[in-house]
Amino acid sequence: MIPELLIENDIVAAVKVNMGAPEFKRSAIPMTGNEIEALDYEISIREQKIKATSLLMGVPHTMIFVKNVDETDIAGIGESIEKHPDFPNGTNVNFIEIINENEIKIRTWERGAGQTLACGSGSCASVVASALKNETSKNVTVHLKLGDLLIDWKDDVIYMTGPATYVYSGEIEIKVKSEE
Repeated sequence: MIPELLIENDIVAAVKVNMGAPEFKRSAIPMTGNEIEALDYEISIREQKIKATSLLMGVPHTMIFVKNVDETDIAGIGESIEKHPDFPNGTNVNFIEIINENEIKIRTWERGAGQTLACGSGSCASVVASALKNETSKNVTVHLKLGDLLIDWKDDVIYMTGPATYVYSGEIEIKVKSEE
């Protein structure tokens, strides 16, 4: 995975990364069940059935489509799905709000960490699920709490592009012990 630096006026403005191809087989996710894939299935949690799509985007992701991510119980539903018996190794859970065919808003419950402010692989998985359901195109801006990512799914490969921001500069002094 070699990032491509997108330069404007001699400054790195953004970085584009080939995130690889999504895996749809339950055995790859890993996920229990007799079906080969886990696309648009029902999962039972908290005495209710929820429609979901699961896939592997480097790590397991389960996508839930909601009307408004800001009014969704991310922690309650996210933790219930993360620890569901269908996922022997757990799963990240992405809640997707469709804005239009080229924009979605997501919030992610990350396995073992809880709600996160941004998730690159979750953004990629969310665009794949949205495009498979014909809710969006394959070139989508994903709105996260920490900013936006552009996800482009072409030729079965997912490309993620995000802004590059100067964060820190520093110097360290290294002293080498002489051998005596």
